[in-house]
Amino acid sequence: MKRLPLGVVLLLMALPLWTYAAMQLAAVVRPEVLPSEPPREAGPDSEQLAVARRQAEAWSNEVRKAATIAQQYRVPQASETSTDPAVRAVIHAAASRSADLNDLNVFLADVERPQFTGALKTQYEQWLNERHETKRDAEAIVSWLSQPPPIRSLSDANKALAEASDLIRTYSQRSKFSDTAKATLWRLRARWLLIERLIELANTHYRQALQTKLPLEPGANPIRTAVETLRGLKMHWEAFSTDFRQAETDDPRLDPALRAAFDARQTIADDCTAREELLQLFAQDDLFATAAGADAWLAQVAARYLRTKDDALRAIIREKVQEFCEAYIPRQVLLDTEVLLNGRPVPRKNVVLKFIDQSNGQVQRQPLAAEEEGLNEWTAPQRYSPKWTFVEYMGSEHYLRELKATRLSQVAVEYNAARKRLTESTERPRWTLKSAEQLKKACENDKDLVDQLQSRDSSTGRAAKIWTRLNILIAGMTNNPDLFAQ
Repeated sequence: MKRLPLGVVLLLMALPLWTYAAMQLAAVVRPEVLPSEPPREAGPDSEQLAVARRQAEAWSNEVRKAATIAQQYRVPQASETSTDPAVRAVIHAAASRSADLNDLNVFLADVERPQFTGALKTQYEQWLNERHETKRDAEAIVSWLSQPPPIRSLSDANKALAEASDLIRTYSQRSKFSDTAKATLWRLRARWLLIERLIELANTHYRQALQTKLPLEPGANPIRTAVETLRGLKMHWEAFSTDFRQAETDDPRLDPALRAAFDARQTIADDCTAREELLQLFAQDDLFATAAGADAWLAQVAARYLRTKDDALRAIIREKVQEFCEAYIPRQVLLDTEVLLNGRPVPRKNVVLKFIDQSNGQVQRQPLAAEEEGLNEWTAPQRYSPKWTFVEYMGSEHYLRELKATRLSQVAVEYNAARKRLTESTERPRWTLKSAEQLKKACENDKDLVDQLQSRDSSTGRAAKIWTRLNILIAGMTNNPDLFAQ
């Protein structure tokens, strides 16, 4: 609420009383000062003139007294009383107005413990209470702006903004003494503080997301958290931009410092969108589960890679592509679901190995494993003596030598060996067009069987179709060589 200068207020309030005083005095003086009878032709004598002069002087003093009090708007002193009813009325009106003006002056001066005496005493006291409450509301807002709550998540930012908005809303609705311009500026500053903290948080989450290796764990993960933070930052920025432009339309000189900060951050929305799009590529739910699509995915990553000018970010993108390749082509596969027993295929899950534990001489039984490093048709003869090891199947017992691997299990072992060589390679980058073609060549003689191998990696699914994946990956590498450059 803008305050008028005290002198102007007093002048405006004085005008009605001046008019009132002049009218009252004119009404009093006019019949009393003039002679009641028309003058004689010879004119008044000296005694009459002296009486008239004394009357005129007396009324002049009364008029001057009343006019002085009325003009100064003050309580009359003891010497300024009058016996004339009309003059007393003028003086009383001036005294009453004086009390009102004095209350106004005290109110505008913001005296600590004011004493109101005028007719508007109750109203001034109510206004004073409202102003004190509004002042406390303003102090609470300033305190929040000077030390906002810590922001560790998007939820914290939303909660803090709601808190600041409630404080500002209370201030604005408390009374007529709230300052609309101040409330607008506080609202903008509160959101800007949160935007600055969200920028820091988004940068932190983005770095953590890029450091998270593929494939992602199910459920919540750093990449999804970073995407959520980036979306929240973009939402707050767009809301701030709308509010700020409207506020500047109402008051172009709102806050030059805030305008400069706003201008310096004009790329926030575009940066958030670019980062989110890149992270979303890494966070696709079916990124590894689908055999087809690697070439299309690599093309999308390459498009963003070529638009990136930051060398450090380019290096990170290339590293994420390496992680993608490592997870896209299964690192290890399972043995066949069947084994050969006396030359006949039987389900692996129904085969049990019976052997004597050399440490304690006890007979042990263990189901046949599907993992290459487990107890299976390959490792049993190496770990236990065939003389004391037998195969049980559906109630019958067989010699260990009667247990053999299928061709698919042999292909699985060969694939695991070739894939391990690539994983343990010291060349960087590990995954290149050359290394992928070498792995493909190792699988080429049994490509149909390679497509039947069951992956141990849950992210790629059991039916991985490895031969199909290799061909699609090589096509993507051929079409997007920049992603595999050193």
